[in-house]
Amino acid sequence: MKKILIPFFVFMLLLCGCNSKKEIEINTASVSFYCKATVQNEKYEFSVVADNNPLKMECTAIFPSELKGMTFTVSKNGIIEKYLGLETQHELVDMPRDNLLRLLFDFFENAKSKKAYADKGNYRLDGNCADTYYSVYVSPNGSPLSLETEDGKIKMEFSKFTLVK
Repeated sequence: MKKILIPFFVFMLLLCGCNSKKEIEINTASVSFYCKATVQNEKYEFSVVADNNPLKMECTAIFPSELKGMTFTVSKNGIIEKYLGLETQHELVDMPRDNLLRLLFDFFENAKSKKAYADKGNYRLDGNCADTYYSVYVSPNGSPLSLETEDGKIKMEFSKFTLVK
C-alpha cells in the first residue's frame, strides 16, 4: 500500500505547487518596438517608443502609405496627432473605447498591477479599458508579443522589442 501512496502524494504535491498564476516582470520601462495591427480588417503598422517616467508613447505610422509619417503622442493628457504640419489634440476619454492606441496605453499603464497566467508556453495578462476587454500575451522574458480584444476587432503583434537606455 505504501508503494502506491508515496508516488501518489509526491504527484499531488507537485501538482499543487504548479499554479497557473505567475509573477513575471513585464518590460514596460523605456522601450521601443514595432507593431502590426488589424482593426476590423484594416491593417496598420507603426513604430512605438514608450517612456514610463511618466508614461508617454510616441507612435509613428508606417502603413498604410496615406498615414506614413503621422505621429501620435499618447499620455495621460490625451493624444496629440501631427501630420504634414497640422496638429490636433484629444482627451483620452474622448477617443473611441476600442481605439488601438488607447488600449496599448492602458496596457503599458497597468501592466505592473496585473497577474500573468501561463498560456501555451507564454503568459497572458487580461485588461479592461472603458469596457473593452483585451488580452496581452507576453514571452517568458517579459516582452509583450501581442494584444487582442475579446471581440476580436483589434489584434496587434509586437516585434523588435528593445529596452531604450
